[in-house]
Amino acid sequence: SSLSTPSTTDNQLIGSGPTPITLLKNIAGLDPYTTWYFRAVARNAGGTQKGAIKSFATGELYVAIGDSITEGIGDDDLADGRGFEPVLQNLLSTARGYPISIVNAGVGGTTSADGASTISTTLSSNRSAKYYLVMYGTNDADTGPSGTDPPVSAGSYKSNMQGIISAIRAAGKTPYLAKVPYNSSPRSSLASIQEYNAVIDELVADPANQISVTPPPFYAYFEQHPSELGDGVHPNGAGYRSMANLWDIALP
Repeated sequence: SSLSTPSTTDNQLIGSGPTPITLLKNIAGLDPYTTWYFRAVARNAGGTQKGAIKSFATGELYVAIGDSITEGIGDDDLADGRGFEPVLQNLLSTARGYPISIVNAGVGGTTSADGASTISTTLSSNRSAKYYLVMYGTNDADTGPSGTDPPVSAGSYKSNMQGIISAIRAAGKTPYLAKVPYNSSPRSSLASIQEYNAVIDELVADPANQISVTPPPFYAYFEQHPSELGDGVHPNGAGYRSMANLWDIALP
């Protein structure tokens, strides 16, 4: 981590001028499950400048997709990072003894239909990822400001989620599903969320989907621990840590 005995790549001529440029270098043959450190070094007639030391891991890569709960909105304790992802990353890395990286690809306000329409882009942007943590449904059950908008039907939700699963499987990756969390918002149809969670059980039980992990029980947990919902919908810092622990228990 101090680069006391570094290897170096070939020198590259980068031209001159005051505008920023991109430095690219492909590196192959690195040992797996290892943290690697690097920095850029620039040299000209005026001297040498060394950039900040940065790092990357050649371990397992996960991608978490979903809505604002996946994104980490409402986390009031950022000392351990935003959302459940950095906490889970540390739990898995410690337990397995090699680096685990979790990309937070959550987008606030999205539904299962949004997830189905963007999964191909997410897959292409994270080609090295092996596993996908999938959680949609809170916004599908939103009845709008007046409380009169119909929630997404269980049938449409199932079609959307199956589309996500099938795309992940077709790319040679592994999907893991989570139960839609309980919330206390007057805009939310809890009956619809319970229907969605029944759909998740059906999708996991379908042999064609090859999902071996029992979904983390976020509905039951937050129903029993409403104090960990900061605004009634989004977990607070304690709630996100609990989500990480439940994912950690569920994952192989």
